[in-house]
Amino acid sequence: MSTVNNANSGNNSPSQKTAAARKRRRWPLVAASVLIFLVLLVLALPSLLCTGPGVAFITSEINGRIQGKVAINRLSLGWFSPTTIHGLSVRDPAGNVVLSGVNLTTGLSLLHLATNWQNLGTVKLTIGKAALLQQAGTPGGLNLALAFASRGANAAATAPAAPASGNSSTVAPSGAASQLPPIQLKFEGNIGKLTFRSPTAPAVEADQTHISLALNLQKAGAPVTFALTTKTGLLNKPGAVITASGKLELFSHRRIRPLASISGQTNISVSNLDIAALRPVLSAEGIKLKPAGTMKFKLAYASLRGLAGDLKGTLTVRHCVLAGAMLKGDTARLGTVAVPLDVTWTQSAFHIQNVGVSCAMGDATVTGSGKLAAFIPAMAKGNNGGEANINIKAAAHLATVLQQLRNICQIPANIRVAGGQATAGINIVINSVAAKSPGQLPAASGTLQLKVAPLTLAAAGHKRSHVINADAAI
Repeated sequence: MSTVNNANSGNNSPSQKTAAARKRRRWPLVAASVLIFLVLLVLALPSLLCTGPGVAFITSEINGRIQGKVAINRLSLGWFSPTTIHGLSVRDPAGNVVLSGVNLTTGLSLLHLATNWQNLGTVKLTIGKAALLQQAGTPGGLNLALAFASRGANAAATAPAAPASGNSSTVAPSGAASQLPPIQLKFEGNIGKLTFRSPTAPAVEADQTHISLALNLQKAGAPVTFALTTKTGLLNKPGAVITASGKLELFSHRRIRPLASISGQTNISVSNLDIAALRPVLSAEGIKLKPAGTMKFKLAYASLRGLAGDLKGTLTVRHCVLAGAMLKGDTARLGTVAVPLDVTWTQSAFHIQNVGVSCAMGDATVTGSGKLAAFIPAMAKGNNGGEANINIKAAAHLATVLQQLRNICQIPANIRVAGGQATAGINIVINSVAAKSPGQLPAASGTLQLKVAPLTLAAAGHKRSHVINADAAI
């Protein structure tokens, strides 16, 4: 009996009880230590990613997925500090630098992004230099798009299409557009030097381009506001200042509005544009004309719901000169050319308040109103059809025209031209009712009143001259 009692007492010895208690007390400490380590690791993770090895890890992960190459000089991340990227550069698959000197600042901490990602605050992007190249015969074309294309994009593009399956569940529905995330964003971008080159167009260079954009999808029907300012040049000509701004109602309940319900205001202005830079563009279109002069342009466009709109603007070219094979050796010196533009329209009608042109050779003004069905018979309903009334008033300084366009008008060099003022009034009525078949043009009728004040033609060395007068109505 004593032996059994000794064995039982050995199993419950004080030393064993003490060891078991110590193990039970150690587990909470181990768990707490692991938890603290994980918390510290999470808190330190942004700082670790901002170190040299951390930045190298991030860029290697990016470069392993795209065809181009991204490099980052410095990265700043923090749970409570703004997120910034400094010195980012992008190269295309051929190794050419596309973007350099890129700095990105969000002003938001990682904690803010994790808890309130819908409000992105103000995002600022600065690009020191951007060299864009449109590559002919390459899918995507633009070198920037090729740089960020997935490494598997080429294989996916050349892979044969999979056979159609009878399972219709794999086909995306073609209903209404999906809702966009409820984000709120203000964007400010600056590009120091921007170049764009294409095999089919002249090179474009822009300095100090500024872009701003405000978007709020958290409010139903909130407009998108934007503004752009840049100084751009073509063919090493002096840079033209271009500005654009506007406010557009593009979204409704986080969905893109149908075209007929988009409304807003857009303003565009161009100043100090040397139109000689347009010569390669005209030549590419087969237009053998060499313009010269400095252009200034302002345009205000208001789009209303229901495809209605209002367009107002002015275009002015100072010291305008036209030459080239199209003028058969003549040179037209037009002085200051002014083109006003004032047109409004609804879904079915239009009103031309003032469209015209004036220069040293004369001027012309177009006014009118009517139904769009006058020009588009398919819009006509029954026998009502559509009617439009167009009025044109023009005046020409015949002596100036004939003197500067002698070759076109076949005026010999020894003929002296003086005087001559021609005025014309034209009224045109267009009616689509007479168009019986879909391919038939609308009927047009009108009147013409023409007056020519005394125009004198005299040959050099001859006393006699010819005087031309005209007053006709057709």
